This record gives sequence, structure tokens and C-alpha cells, in this order.
Amino acid sequence: MLDVKQLEALQAVACAGSLTRAAEILDVTPLAVCQQLAKLEEEFGQPVLQPYGRTIRLTRAALLFSQEILSDASNSSDEFENFQRSHTGGLTLAAFPAAMRGLIPHVAQAMAKKQSGLRLRIREQESGQSLPLLDSKELDVAVIQDWVNRRLPLPSSLRTELILEDVADLALPAHHSLAGRDTIEIAEVADESWIGRTPDPVSHDWLTDALHVRIHRPRIAHVVAEYQSQLALVQVGLGIALLPRLGRDVVPAGLRIIPITLAPTRRIYAAYHRDLGQRLPVRATLTALRDAPPASAWRPHFRRAQDPMDD
Repeated sequence: MLDVKQLEALQAVACAGSLTRAAEILDVTPLAVCQQLAKLEEEFGQPVLQPYGRTIRLTRAALLFSQEILSDASNSSDEFENFQRSHTGGLTLAAFPAAMRGLIPHVAQAMAKKQSGLRLRIREQESGQSLPLLDSKELDVAVIQDWVNRRLPLPSSLRTELILEDVADLALPAHHSLAGRDTIEIAEVADESWIGRTPDPVSHDWLTDALHVRIHRPRIAHVVAEYQSQLALVQVGLGIALLPRLGRDVVPAGLRIIPITLAPTRRIYAAYHRDLGQRLPVRATLTALRDAPPASAWRPHFRRAQDPMDD
């Protein structure tokens, strides 16, 4: 018969991601955690731990069993439920600004309902700023972006899961000669004055690359820091701009937003350190990101990336 201490050990390893951290949570020795898991293996009828590099981690079956326990309170004693609430731990989630507006509120709301014991900390920062913090494990999960022809270089320690694909449209002043069109090809506007964005070198570089195909040197007339600043300059006729859909603010009057034929696409990923992929809070965050309700501003990508348990 399963014992509360065995379940506590299983839950601690699942949440902490290692025997050492699990022992710290339970205020026991790593050997004591191993002993409880060994007893659980006898009840479970199959291995609970497996080698992973220089350490060990839960088997896939044990991890799924742990998740099943979390989702079925009727299988847990009051003591274990109290443990779950007290030791689920914290998670730091970062996202670039557009994802912070268009995606993270849904994720945070879902996690507050399903992970009541989780202490969620949210940070807004550009993708390039998140990568070294993920590598050093100062962040648990980050929502990052790259464009199809501008891959974001990732440290080898990181794993990613593709969450969605987001397309960019063209922002034109209402009096522009092409403002009445349903779609526009990038070649038709290659000679225009463009308004770029500095905090987002990935999209800025995509624009530069795309225009280089058509003309020798693209004319980036103005560079601003915010989407709303781009729109304000477009509105008064100082140029045109690319505008991704995710996190798009209300478009002011006097502008036309028109789809581009073969539209530029950016990919939105969830990134995490490979050593933390087995932590239940991390996996819960990935699930919440996948399940975030699709809005008209972006189209979800339903293909699952490689499961970290299959590494």
C-alpha cells in the first residue's frame, strides 16, 4: 500500500528535479529519499528512477504517476495535499513584450487555477536577455522568438518547444496608394521608407534581409522602441512598418493593416534548461502555454516539440 512518505518523496523529486534538492525540501538526507523511492518501486512494480548523465531522474512512468496524483486530490491524504501546497515551489517566467501582452496573462490565469501552490514570478525582457539567464538557471522558462530566416542562437544547455507561429502584416497610412488592397507583396513596397524597431533586432534584421533581396540598401528612415511609436509615425505618413499580430495593440484611426503575400513569420518558443525539464512547475507552464486560448491576432502551432523525457 502506498505510503504518504513515499508520495512525498516522489512529489519532491518531481518538483525539485533532483534528489539533492528534494532532500532539502523534505529536510532529510538524499539516502532517505532513495529509500522511500525504493519502497515505492516495490509497490509500483517498475523502476521509479533512471540514470541521467551524472545524476538520476524519475522515469517517464513515475513522472506521469506523479502528475496523476497532483490532478486527483481524492487519491491524496490531507497531509499530502498540505505538502503539495507547501512545496510546489516557485517558478520564474520571462517573456518578450508582445508575448507579455498577448500570451502571458492567459497563462498566468490558468496556472493560478491549476497550480494553487505555485509562486509564479513574471519578468518582461527581450529574448536575447533571457537566454543567458536560462543557461545559468536564474530563469525557469522563457517565451522567446525568432524569425524564419533569423534563427536565435541557443546555448546547448537549453531545450525549446514551439508554441505558435505569428505572422506580420503591413501598416500603411490610410492615404497610401496601396491602402485599398487586400494583400500586398513585399516587392511592391521595397522602395518605401521604413520604420524599424531597436529593442527587437531579430525582426529588424528580418526586414533588412527581406528588403536586401529587392534593393541594394533598404531605406530604414526611422527607428523606434515601441509598436505604438511605429504606428504613430506611420499614421502621419513618415513611412510604413511591419506589425506582428501577437500582442498587437489597438490600431489608431488613419491606418490600414494589410496582410503580406508569403507573410514574414516569427516562431514563438518556450525555452528552459534541460536539467529543469522534469520539474512539475516547468511542465505545468509548458502545458499552460500550449493550452492558451488562440486569439485572432495569432495562429497556434499544434505540433509538439520533442518531449524532454525523450532526450
